Amino acid sequence: MMRLKKLARFLPALVAISVSSGPMSAFGQPEDQPSIAETVLAGANPTRYHQVSPYVTTRLVADGAGLPAGPAYTVRPLRDVAGVTKIGAVSVTHAIVDITASGAKKSGEIWIHECGFIIDPATDIALVIDELNPASIVAAHAVVPVHNRAFCVSGDVSTDVVIRVLGYVTDDAVGLGYLDQSDVVLGTELPAPISGGVIQPVVGAVALMVEGRNASDHPSTLGVAPCANPSAVGFVVMEVGPLAYVTATLPMVKTGPGQCLVATAGFSGRITLLGVYQTSSVSSAAMPPNMRFSRHPPPRFSPQPPSRILDSRQSGGPIKSQDQRELDLSASVPFAATALVLNVTVVGPSIDGYLTVYPCDIPRPEASNLNYVVGQTVANAVTVAIRASRKICLYAQGATDVIVDLSGWYAADGTGEGLVSTTPKRVLNTRTGPVPAAGSTTRLALADIVATDATSVVMNLTAVGPTAGGYVTAFPCDQALPNTSSVNYAVDQTVPNYVTAKLAADKSVCLFTSASAHLLVDLQGWYAPSSPVGFVEMAPYRAFDSRKDAPGKVRPNGIMWLTFDTRPAAWLMNLTAVGPDTAGYITAYSCEISPLTLPPDASNLNYAADQVVPNQVLVSPGLTRSVCFFSQAGSHLIADLAGSFTSTPTYSAMLVAP
Repeated sequence: MMRLKKLARFLPALVAISVSSGPMSAFGQPEDQPSIAETVLAGANPTRYHQVSPYVTTRLVADGAGLPAGPAYTVRPLRDVAGVTKIGAVSVTHAIVDITASGAKKSGEIWIHECGFIIDPATDIALVIDELNPASIVAAHAVVPVHNRAFCVSGDVSTDVVIRVLGYVTDDAVGLGYLDQSDVVLGTELPAPISGGVIQPVVGAVALMVEGRNASDHPSTLGVAPCANPSAVGFVVMEVGPLAYVTATLPMVKTGPGQCLVATAGFSGRITLLGVYQTSSVSSAAMPPNMRFSRHPPPRFSPQPPSRILDSRQSGGPIKSQDQRELDLSASVPFAATALVLNVTVVGPSIDGYLTVYPCDIPRPEASNLNYVVGQTVANAVTVAIRASRKICLYAQGATDVIVDLSGWYAADGTGEGLVSTTPKRVLNTRTGPVPAAGSTTRLALADIVATDATSVVMNLTAVGPTAGGYVTAFPCDQALPNTSSVNYAVDQTVPNYVTAKLAADKSVCLFTSASAHLLVDLQGWYAPSSPVGFVEMAPYRAFDSRKDAPGKVRPNGIMWLTFDTRPAAWLMNLTAVGPDTAGYITAYSCEISPLTLPPDASNLNYAADQVVPNQVLVSPGLTRSVCFFSQAGSHLIADLAGSFTSTPTYSAMLVAP
């Protein structure tokens, strides 16, 4: 549910932009639940599949209270089987249904499950009522087990419910075979062809996964239509609400030669082929999977001593121009991890370019994490989602070596610490004394500033005026210096980086400087087990780009603000200054600071004239729901959202067996 209203208004040297964001779903699965392999391998030959003309089998409508909260309602989907479909009711094992809920007065969940049994969160199918807009339409397709000619639906919130039958599964030898296609990506934009190519003309239906966003202010209907005439929709699949993000499986979508999945307005995302139905004597052992959502507290942070997980100079060589490198982390982080905290360094690029870090499970987003020029060594903090494949991808626009250091992860299993965000505060400025010497370590004592249970800190670390090329490493003072870096710099550069550093037992952080340079540290918050605030990742999303969006470049000593329609504890974003007029800095802060035009004594990003400089930024929107950016020099500004920090429970999507 991401909205971007381009220009709100002008004030002297002041710009306002409005952005809206909703929760994004991450692929994940608690470790005490069956694996995907264990849950989807539920089918067996001679399982067969039958399409029917969709019909309503249950309609519970009473002005938002058709399905009462609590008691289960029995659905009998086989009422028309014998007379209409000629399928033997005795042989039906599953019904393929579409369930739609609407008009709820509050958020909650609707469950489809076997009658007479306690709901099993590990395997039963759940439909989530939107927390931000409970009255909106929420729909899902599912393959539902049928026992004694029925299944049940229940919920913890009163809502209207309509259930349509799309097809049946039988255990006889009549009908279509389902052939698993191992997740073939059909497209990232609509219309997306769903026949031809890997899908042969004999195919009568397909199982799809849809992940994407309706960027329109109006509902978008997804349907099947001839690719040559996308407006001639012959089969409606589902409706996506205004500005909504959807992740759903569509276990049976009717198709044929020359057919495309189309949308009536504004929808874009990833369309994945899960399998096909065709006349065949064989069915795959795997049945078409369902998508289910698990509700849990927001993922919290587990800090780790910095560890190097990639150095292309020692393994694999540079990433080629306009190429990418996959990094498999399945053996390095727990399965419950939803996002990783990394420090990514580009070393010696042979051509100007940029680096984008993203989960390999999604299309490469229009966003960047690092920008570089020939021969430069530059680092930036990166918080990136990790999804079902447990792989992250590093795309290089220009050929370069890359180093990746892991500092921790966010996990949805109840472990870890929550965030405590603060107004940026300068806690170290060595320019008031002697410059730290090459090979020296500066101890930063924070016991009087952070909470007694703080385990790690979030800070902006800046190297100023180095006398030679080198780096700074932040690490807990009671541990050995690791083989990692936090900030990399060249002679006379001013280089900032967002750093998450684990604290020593006495609440100190040590800063090792390889070459003499002044150090600035602006504290932005800390992690503590007493905090309930966790991180909800999203696929990198470009919220603002002054090169394209009005009113353009931020003026000297000007302030631009972004206004959101939600108010999390903090936003995490990658901020990039592009082509500044002169040297200067940018400070990000909550717009509720008074006076607005007097930013705090801190900086997030430092630049020289004509540079392209990124840095990760943590900033609270406050009660005004607005984030302000002060720029000392005139500069273009790009903001890529990485996620938000919130104490509100969130949902993770996972595949389960029917």
